[in-house]
Amino acid sequence: MNIILGKERAQELKEKYTVLELDTFCINDLPPIKSYAVIENLPIPEMFNLDSMIDLHHNMIDHYHKKEWNYCLDALEHLHGRWNGEIDSFYLDITDRIKQLKSQPLVEDWTGYITKTSE
Repeated sequence: MNIILGKERAQELKEKYTVLELDTFCINDLPPIKSYAVIENLPIPEMFNLDSMIDLHHNMIDHYHKKEWNYCLDALEHLHGRWNGEIDSFYLDITDRIKQLKSQPLVEDWTGYITKTSE
């Protein structure tokens, strides 16, 4: 899977490739930065419902940030195996995260961002 950081670069690549938002990272005191998967090759059968699969992926990310776990898990079942399997590792990771998050109370202003600090 090809991963890029930053919305500006993602916008540039959308002209030529399928670009899907992944996680948002907060690193130290820097502003949050989004990561994206760049899908270069798609199987021909996936081309016919490409727009609906892109929408489903984006909706899953949106619902994840709203803590709407059941929607996410349902969407992930449909997304797993898509995109030539290139981002299945992300789908498995986010599925595991959701299963853990479902069982714990979250603060009201939870964002879903991944926080990293360098020492």
